[in-house]
Amino acid sequence: IASGQTPPAEDSVSAVSLEARADDGAPSLLPLLSESLNVRIDDGHATATYRHVFQNESAARVEGNYRLLVGEGATATGFAYYNGEDKIVGEIFERDAARQVYDAITGLRRDPGLLEQAGEGAFSFHVFPIEPAENKRVEVTTSRWLPRRGDEIEYRVRLGRPDAKVVLTVRDARGVKGLESTSHDLQTDRGADGSWTATVLKAKTTTKDELVVRYQTQEAPLVLHAAI
Repeated sequence: IASGQTPPAEDSVSAVSLEARADDGAPSLLPLLSESLNVRIDDGHATATYRHVFQNESAARVEGNYRLLVGEGATATGFAYYNGEDKIVGEIFERDAARQVYDAITGLRRDPGLLEQAGEGAFSFHVFPIEPAENKRVEVTTSRWLPRRGDEIEYRVRLGRPDAKVVLTVRDARGVKGLESTSHDLQTDRGADGSWTATVLKAKTTTKDELVVRYQTQEAPLVLHAAI
């Protein structure tokens, strides 16, 4: 279930979090056990799949509010969560209809999931229930066009863990000169089809929560000229 709302995302907020609230307790953040991100960039368009695992360390059933900051211009194109080994794929509704469905199903003590756009490039995912000692898995797929910085195309994303597993695959019809990162070491491989794959290694700087990857195309980008 997906919908939109307008609270702004703040730079001070973590890149990803899952806030839990029990019926009789104050809200608390669940530990993020693991994070992985698979990114495919085709001709400057990035599709990314986020996978996060959180742990409910309490002895209570809780409702979670998952928050993900993606970046300017991004949209969520799909999401899923797991109840044990069962993967539940979300559906997309308008905002008001989504909230009505969510309230109705949680009243039946079932797990509907609710994904909301919470500002520019920010998304919030509500899920119920999260059982005691459960490891809750969440997946979100996003899409966006990447900005060009001079003659470079740049992919920038914030990470929730310094040991996040991130793999990027880059294809461009004009050819790719190579991948580089100012923030992290990369292990890169060039495919026979001209694509590049980069596995993100350790951070180069103390700012470990932001990944920046750039590439140049082999041919200059097309420029349109108009004559009157």
